Amino acid sequence: MARMAVAVAVLLTVSAAQAQLDGTGIGIILGEPTGLCFKSWLSGTTAIEGGAAWSLGDNEGVYLFADYVLHSLNIVDDPSADLYGLMFTYGFGGKVRFYEKDNPPPQDDESKVIFGARIPLGLAYPFEGAPVDIFVEIVPGLDLIPETDFEVAGGIGARLYF
Repeated sequence: MARMAVAVAVLLTVSAAQAQLDGTGIGIILGEPTGLCFKSWLSGTTAIEGGAAWSLGDNEGVYLFADYVLHSLNIVDDPSADLYGLMFTYGFGGKVRFYEKDNPPPQDDESKVIFGARIPLGLAYPFEGAPVDIFVEIVPGLDLIPETDFEVAGGIGARLYF
């Protein structure tokens, strides 16, 4: 526990001067799915996002995803406004879900792997002077293998950049 406290303290003392639109951030996402997430900036307007999470929906199980995301910077134009810096995010990506379906006896339970596509849409807000951002997203998706099915995922979260 002490090691965890030291690690958190070190991460929180990262230079406040660090730019929000570069580096890599790790954090949590709460929703569908719920778990760990990351974002790695490729340029001032593009990034790779991904995560390893737990799907709590109809098909409970491990949910892995990766997305290429673009950012519309400063959708609030007034620098004196509270939400100055708010970004609209959009992109495309893929997902893999592993789950076990519990069938009623006498049928056997079955394990499945689902591959699909995602279209993340959201808002992200980097805090000025701190290496932290918060985000909300809604993600329409299409399961492609082993069968076609439409789903909507989404959540809220936060990331710490280093």
